[in-house]
Amino acid sequence: MSDYGPPSGARELSAVAAILAQCFNTPAEDVGPWIARAGESNLRVRRQRGQVCACLLILRMGQWFGGRSVPMGGLAAVGVPAEHRGAGHALAITRAAVAELAADGLPLSTLYPATTHLYRQAGYEVAGGRFELRLQPQLIGLRERELTLRAMTDGDLPAIRELAAQRASLGNGALDRGEYIWSRIREPRGRIARGYVVERDGRIEGYAFLSQAFGTGRPGHYDVIAPDCAALTPQAGRRLLTLFADHASLGDAVTFHGGPAESLLALLPERCSTARLVDPWMLRVLDVKGALQARGWPAAARGELLLDLRDDLLPQNQGRFLLEVEGGRARVDTAPSAAGPSAAGAALRLDVRGLSPLYSAHMPPAALAAAGLLEGPPEALAVAASLFAGPAPVMSDMF
Repeated sequence: MSDYGPPSGARELSAVAAILAQCFNTPAEDVGPWIARAGESNLRVRRQRGQVCACLLILRMGQWFGGRSVPMGGLAAVGVPAEHRGAGHALAITRAAVAELAADGLPLSTLYPATTHLYRQAGYEVAGGRFELRLQPQLIGLRERELTLRAMTDGDLPAIRELAAQRASLGNGALDRGEYIWSRIREPRGRIARGYVVERDGRIEGYAFLSQAFGTGRPGHYDVIAPDCAALTPQAGRRLLTLFADHASLGDAVTFHGGPAESLLALLPERCSTARLVDPWMLRVLDVKGALQARGWPAAARGELLLDLRDDLLPQNQGRFLLEVEGGRARVDTAPSAAGPSAAGAALRLDVRGLSPLYSAHMPPAALAAAGLLEGPPEALAVAASLFAGPAPVMSDMF
């Protein structure tokens, strides 16, 4: 039996459930529904002497960069039981998953790290964040009811998914959601989520899923938690904020996730919000050529850049790549060691880790150079800054 692969039989599946319950402090009765929702076929285990000593979950989705959805394999539920820790199993199973996803042709992989040191050894680097946005409903100060607000129905879901994708495509880093992520939004664990849509002449312009959780404040009061919300127009955004404000009698706070540049925050008449980074996420480029050609680019950006890349895990990413960008698209070719663009020798030299925050627009080239994640002459840094310019990458979903 291979030391890496899907769990084989009920015994190994039971071992995975026990690992997840221990590592994520989850009641044993909740693990079965979690696995069922994610899909047993997406589980992977590492074995040693016939025993399961590590597990993880692979979620194939997409991630938006430059207005295009790039295929991505998300890693989640990485767990090692206490008796097997310290032997390198977490790193070994992560590297095996990276190799599997690369062999399957996925350009990217993303994860939320419990520890960054481990995943950096597999080529991942911090490339964006998930922020908690918190509003005080008593201070929102909006009572705008021009557009219709009504309860969501199952028939609204196709339009809501289309709206969510349209909103996500405007930034960098958001998930192009699959069924697993949507199930977590519609049925958050331990809570009831109620859906609402904002309409204009029968067309949905915004939506919100809301749930409630008792906080540490006054008895009977609660926090309003939005697993997801989005608006495409200012009027729809103000109607959603009015919905939030309508919870002021018992709701002490409204929280949702996104980034500091969230458009709903710009619609607030007064300062009544905070943004707090709660979860940095890490990105790993699995296929340099595929990843660069799959994403979108600024329409006005034009230029060519030579990338001299190191990747100790995936040999196909090792070497020199000539990136040419024009008209919102990219072309990438391998380049001989002596070749380069018109500015001879103007190459960026970087490890695959350094490519992740550059690719996502999380850090500008000069900052990456200061952090030791890339190096190159000023002219190459300037070209990279113009090509990889974009909104800061954020993700609202946890997986």
